[in-house]
This record gives sequence, C-alpha cells and structure tokens, in this order.
Amino acid sequence: MPTEEQLKKMADLAKKLKSKSKYSSRIKSLGQAEEDYNPDDYFDTGNYMLNLLTSGDWKKGMPSNVSIQLLGKSDTGKSFFGKIFIHDAFEKGYLPVLIETEGGIMAKELYDMGFTKDTFQFFEPKHVKQASSMIQDYVETASRDDKFIVLFDSIGNMPSTEEYGKRNKDDASPTMGKKAQEVYSMFRVLKKEAFLKNKPLIFVNREFQKFDTGMYTSEEEKNQTGGGDGNDYAPSITLKFKKKYIKERYNFRDENNKKKSATKVIGNEFIVVIKKSRFVWSNSYCVLRQIDGKMSKYSGLWRELTQSPFYEFDGKRKGDRDLFIYDENKKLKKFSSVKNEDDVSDEIWDKLLENGFGDWLKKRYRLPKDNYGKYFKNGE
Repeated sequence: MPTEEQLKKMADLAKKLKSKSKYSSRIKSLGQAEEDYNPDDYFDTGNYMLNLLTSGDWKKGMPSNVSIQLLGKSDTGKSFFGKIFIHDAFEKGYLPVLIETEGGIMAKELYDMGFTKDTFQFFEPKHVKQASSMIQDYVETASRDDKFIVLFDSIGNMPSTEEYGKRNKDDASPTMGKKAQEVYSMFRVLKKEAFLKNKPLIFVNREFQKFDTGMYTSEEEKNQTGGGDGNDYAPSITLKFKKKYIKERYNFRDENNKKKSATKVIGNEFIVVIKKSRFVWSNSYCVLRQIDGKMSKYSGLWRELTQSPFYEFDGKRKGDRDLFIYDENKKLKKFSSVKNEDDVSDEIWDKLLENGFGDWLKKRYRLPKDNYGKYFKNGE
C-alpha cells in the first residue's frame, strides 16, 4: 500500500494532468466515475447457479450494464434463458426491445409472460448493420434513467449487408467473413456506450454446421458460430449452452397384453459454460435440470454441495447424506440428513446458502477444463 505522501502526490498529479489535457471533459477520477461504472440493477436468472456465473454472486444475476452473448447450437436453451432475463428486467421497470429473426415467438406467449401491448417493442432490421444502428440510436438518445433492455435473437440468423443486397441474385451465398466484421463492429460500438448508460444488451448467437469438405480434423472445426467466432466478438459475458434430454423408463402392456418397457423424455439438462466473464473464472460451468417444463432456482446446487465441506456421505448405497452449516463461532455443525437431492427442501437450501455454503460458492468458483470435458469434447 502506498504511503500517505505517495497517495497525495498521485492525487495532485491526476489533477495537474487533467487540468492541462484538451480531453479533460472525458477524464474522471474513480470517485467521479463510481456511479457510472456500477450497475443500477441485477436481473435474476431464475436460478442461483446461473446468477453466480453471470455476476459472481448467487443472490444477484445479470448486471444491468453488460452485453451478454448466449452461444450454442440450435435448441440448446439460448432463447429460453434470454426470455427469462428480459422478463425479470421488465418486472424491474425496463422496457423490453426484441429483435426476432427466427419466427420463434408469438404474441400470445409474450402476453402469457405478463408483457403488455404498449410496453414491449420489436425492432425489424433488414441486416446486421441496420440492427446495430437501431440499437445505437436508442442507446445514444436515452439518458441513464431511461431504462430498456435489448434481446437480439439471433445474430446468427440475420444476413450481412452484402448478403441482404444480393438476396435476389444467383450469388447470394452466406458471406460469414463480412458478417463477422459487422458483428464485431457492433459489439465494439455498442458495448462501452451501453455500459456507461446502464443499458443491458443480450445477443443470442447460433453455431452452424459448416459445409463438410472432408478436410476437418475435429468436431470443433466443423462448427461455426453465426458470422464467425463468437468468443472473439468482445461481449462482456459469453455463456455457452449445450442440452441433453432427461429420459425415464416406464412399463406398459401392448395390444396382446404383453409386458413391455420404453423410455420417454421428461425434461432437459442444460450445461452452461462461461467462456468469458468479468466476475468468475472462465470455463466455470453449471448443470441445470428442467423437469416437466419447470426448473427450480436451486437446480445445479447439489453437485456443488457434494464437493463442499457442508456435505458428508459414508459411501453406503442407502446411507444418509449429512448436511452442515456454520454455527455462531464459524464451526461446522450438522443440522440435517437427506437420502438424495430430492429430499432437500427449499428451507434446507436457504439455510445452507445463508450459513456458509453461499459464501463458499462465491470463493471457490474456479473449475478446470478437465471437469467439463465429458460435456464439451475438444474444448468446443
């Protein structure tokens, strides 16, 4: 830590340099910029683990001054979670603005979510560059107190300026290189201004299968993000999604009254990996389960709990799992026993999180690549 004398010299130098700079109006001290650089709100993702990945705190969620990219192949949950983000923002007083390119949403769905006809807007740009200009126009026009949130779903399905211009011509093939430049430019132009004005931007981006020429050496090389490599675009946060179906075996009798068995899909398992973040270590991940269309806000915590000092199991197949919390002296004490994750009630989760486990989660959240290799081969 600098001495008092050194701190004073630094402060005097900062004032001197600013007073002589022709850009003095664009220079702020930490004290002057403190409010500008802090988010006004956090948007609950509906899940404590996803809150942790997007903000570093299981209680918070997506900060209101970031651009976030939801990346993954088709049908992996990107749009599902994007709608969750804008719904919580709407409940906090933010006007939702949607750029929808895939015909994947209906007005009835939005009404069912609680949105109203005069408090939800659609942008209808023709290509990526126009979409960027429309968003930029709103960001530059609005003051910090004018609260809105933009969901762009999806970049990968919107043409570049050149591709749109050639739409009726024989050579109207996708130009991913040009599109990548336009998308990258969009992030560079929008991110800082939206950050300072507290305007949250959510971009859904799809991975496509490249045309197979037989020259690819890995599965990773065969996949391409819409308009190039999404990890290089420079959003504040990039979440990558993968999905697996949860199946259940059941018994039935056929038309001849013979006993048979089959499997049915009862839900989804979402694997969410942080590819870029300012708040937690890159490549941290969580596994979230959605059963019968519902996902608990505690989903994903059980896997973390079993790796923590707040959980103990003797290894016996039918044995109890003992759960612990901190007492008033910060020493572990047993407070409950369960058979499995399904036995952990909301009350038990709340007690664990508020008495040690929640703080442990925030401190430990760095997971090495090898831990999620079974979900993402070749680091894809």
